[in-house]
Amino acid sequence: MATLVSAQDASRVVSSEQAFARGVELQEHGDLEGARKAYEESLQMVPRRADALSNLGIVFAHLGDTQVHR
Repeated sequence: MATLVSAQDASRVVSSEQAFARGVELQEHGDLEGARKAYEESLQMVPRRADALSNLGIVFAHLGDTQVHR
């Protein structure tokens, strides 16, 4: 079964990819607050993105934030 993706959906995926990549770079350079914001931005566009959710959890743990965020 083929699925057609709208241009708007495709744009959201590309923007999510860019925000995620920015988050990874910031996290690698120790900017955990910046990484948090980038991962959250990525998740606003693609809410169930597993890699962004996972990395965001790691950032929260390193920041000492162990509360559940929804």
